[in-house]
Amino acid sequence: MQLKEQLVGARAIIGQTGMISMPKEVIELQRLFMKYEVPNFADVSNIIGQNVVLAGEVVQTANLPSVKGRYPKEILSIKDAVDVLGVSRLKNLVKAIGLKLTVATAGLDILIKHSLSVATVSAVIAQQTKLISTDEAYLLGLFHNVGAIVMAKYDAAYLTHFQKSLSAPISSMPIEIERYKASHGVVGLLVAENWGLEDVFKKVIIMHHESDLAVMRNVEVRKLVAVIQLANTIVAEKVFQVYMTPELQTMAAQCVANLELNEDQINEIWRAV
Repeated sequence: MQLKEQLVGARAIIGQTGMISMPKEVIELQRLFMKYEVPNFADVSNIIGQNVVLAGEVVQTANLPSVKGRYPKEILSIKDAVDVLGVSRLKNLVKAIGLKLTVATAGLDILIKHSLSVATVSAVIAQQTKLISTDEAYLLGLFHNVGAIVMAKYDAAYLTHFQKSLSAPISSMPIEIERYKASHGVVGLLVAENWGLEDVFKKVIIMHHESDLAVMRNVEVRKLVAVIQLANTIVAEKVFQVYMTPELQTMAAQCVANLELNEDQINEIWRAV
């Protein structure tokens, strides 16, 4: 089924479930970031401070050793957290936290656990490959399956299909498209557009179940799809204890080759999970 036809099916699904909407604080920050290349950090801090959970996540992230670096003190205030994180990281971080806040009450624990796990592993892979920053990789990992969350809200039976797809991520897609007239990647594209994700991220969301990475002419897209697919295979085996089927093994090997990972890097990624 062509993309144009799937978009019709995806819009019909979202028409019934409703779009996954941003928390108002994230919308306000988005507007501020769009208006100013370097916004007033006091304004940023004030908006973040309106949402206790968002503020806590921002401060917690700023205290991570990989983010904090050599900053001498524990970061306790929103202002200090914003100073340490900087505009670029904040743009990605508030979207990621916003999505977590929005879907946390959806009652779809397995999907949320999967997305959070893939996001974490994607960030680890990013550390090894240097293709993308860890915050960008985390954001992409978190959003890559957002369409699946929408589809599970649309049809409770989708969760059974999703669980089966963990061991058959490629061969499960024709079944999904036939049943729902759209893949979760195309549904996810519409959510990503609504949240203002970058074009390259939207392409990865659509293509993250592609069987042959070689068909992707855009090198950046191909390598980012490889990051997400490799993270999926690792999460399937280590987090969900899925048997490593030949399909998963082939996908993992293809990703490792495209990312040009050596044995030490692979071992480091596995140890970090």
